[in-house]
Amino acid sequence: ERLVFWKWTSGSNLALVTATSVFHWGLDATSEPVKVFDRHQTLGPNTQIITYKVSPDNKWCVIGGISAGAGGTVNGNLQLYSVEKKVSQPLQGHGAAFATIKLPGRDDPAQVLVFHEKKAEAPPNDHKFFVMEVGRDPSRGPPFRI
Repeated sequence: ERLVFWKWTSGSNLALVTATSVFHWGLDATSEPVKVFDRHQTLGPNTQIITYKVSPDNKWCVIGGISAGAGGTVNGNLQLYSVEKKVSQPLQGHGAAFATIKLPGRDDPAQVLVFHEKKAEAPPNDHKFFVMEVGRDPSRGPPFRI
């Protein structure tokens, strides 16, 4: 399969994105690339992949791409993937990143996904910015979200 995007996710791991899948390649001389997940249909063949990130705990991945929209607009699509649960969530937006933050009143750090949402069918100036915690153990309370 043709490689369409690649990015270092750490000093020893290379992410390889093909037309249909995402692989991680641990560069320890003996390993082969390992398929992590399939690209969601919203990141189809007419989408140019522009970003790929892995959470600090390596349990979450987000891939993002752009494609031509109606009337000359640029559509953005993201795919959030849980490595542990092996499930994806498609999101509409142009940028995303992971961070670990300290929240007032909590002993445990919060691992968050920060992303810019812009839905294709929304008016031109209808943008939203989200910060949502990923991977929080429900027994420790609700996840942080703004």
